[in-house]
Amino acid sequence: MKVRQRAQGNTRKEPSAGSTTAKGSNSLLPPDLQASFADFDKAHGEGILMRPGATVKFNVIPTGIFILDFALLGGWPQGFVSMTYGYHSTAKSTIFLNGVREFQRKHTDKYVVWIDAEGLYDEEWARMIGVDTTRIIVARPEYGEQAVDILEDMVQRPSVGLIVLDSIPACAPMKVLENSAEDDTMAALARLMGKMCSKITTRINSERRKDHYVTIWNINQIRNKVGFVLGSPRHLPGGFQINHVPTTKVWLKLTKQVEGKDEFENVVPDYNEQAFEIEKRKHGSSINSGAFDLALNPKGKVNQGCVDSVDTTVTFAKKFGFIRGGGGNFSLLTEKRGYVENTKSGERREKAFTKFPKLEDIRQFLHDNPEELITLQRSIIAEQRVSKNLEALPPDGYLVGNGGRLVRLNREEA
Repeated sequence: MKVRQRAQGNTRKEPSAGSTTAKGSNSLLPPDLQASFADFDKAHGEGILMRPGATVKFNVIPTGIFILDFALLGGWPQGFVSMTYGYHSTAKSTIFLNGVREFQRKHTDKYVVWIDAEGLYDEEWARMIGVDTTRIIVARPEYGEQAVDILEDMVQRPSVGLIVLDSIPACAPMKVLENSAEDDTMAALARLMGKMCSKITTRINSERRKDHYVTIWNINQIRNKVGFVLGSPRHLPGGFQINHVPTTKVWLKLTKQVEGKDEFENVVPDYNEQAFEIEKRKHGSSINSGAFDLALNPKGKVNQGCVDSVDTTVTFAKKFGFIRGGGGNFSLLTEKRGYVENTKSGERREKAFTKFPKLEDIRQFLHDNPEELITLQRSIIAEQRVSKNLEALPPDGYLVGNGGRLVRLNREEA
C-alpha cells in the first residue's frame, strides 16, 4: 500500500543527541525580513528559514571499527544518508550491523528499521555481533516501490532513528516483475531510485526541522559492464542520482581470507582482511583509506562479525600522545587532560596515569576493559577533530571540557 499522507505519530521532539540548531533573534533583522520570516513561519512552520548566526551541530554514529571511525571523523553522520558498496562478500551488511549495535548503545529509546529487500537478514548473526534484535523492525518488501513506500513512511516516525536499505539492486520495480523476461525494462531501477532519492531528501529535511534526526544507510553492489574495453568497467546499479544524495560514500573491499582452526581442529576461515576507500565525505577531511580484520572464528578475541581494533588504537594513541614512555616504563592516558571535570557540579579531581611495564600489557588491558578502550578511541577522535579546528563530538555519557578535550564521567555523574 502506498503512503500518500504524512505518517501520524508521537510529535515529541527528541533531545539534541544527534544535531541541534540554535535559532537567532528576529530583532537583528530589518523590518522587511522580519515580516518575511513571520510569514514563512506561519505558512510552513518554524525552521524553514534559518536566522542569521544560527549554527548547526552534527553528531555521528560510531561504526564499531576504529580505523573507519578515524577516517570518518567519528563515524557515520547522524541525520543524513550514507552508502557503502563493493563486490559480493565484502561484509557490507556486517559493517552496517556493527553500526546498528553502536547506534543502539547511544539511543536506547529508538528503533532501527532494516529493509531486507534481498531477504537475507540473519537474526542469529546480528545477535552474535551484539545487536539488540528486539529493537529492530525487519521489512521484507515484495517489490521496489513497496520498499520506497516503507522507507518514506518510517522516516516520518519519531520512534525510528535509523533505516537500513539492503540493498538497492534488490529493489526490483514492478515493471520488471510484471513484464515478460523478453521485454525491455532498461533504466526502470534508475527511475525508481531517482524517485526514492527525491522523496527521502525532502522528508529528511522536513523531519530535521522538527528535531527528528533520522539516519539512512544504503547498501549497493558493484557490477561489471559486459564487453567494456576503455575506462573502468565498474558500475553501480540504480542510476547516477543515488551518488549525489549520500554525504558519505565508502567502498569496501575483501583483500584476503586467512584460515585458522576451530575447537575441533578443523580448518575454517579465521578472519577476513578488509580494506576501504572513502569516496565521498562532506563533514571534514581525514585519511582516505585503511584496512581492518573482520573476525570469523568463534575462538577469536572478539565475536564473529566484529573487529579487534586494539592494535590500531594503540598505534594512534602513541601518535596523539595518549601512550608515552618506552623500555620498561609506559603510561596510558585515556583522556588527554590531566584531570576530570564535572561541568554540572564544577568538581575537579586529579586523574592518575596508568603505568605499564610493556606495551603488550597495555594491549591486554584494553582487551580486558572494553569501556577503557572505547574511552580511549573516542578521546583520540575528539583530539583529531580539535586538531582540524572542528568541534569535538562526544557520545552519550561524555562531556567536553573548556579545552575542547573529551572527558568521561561516571554513570552517576552523567
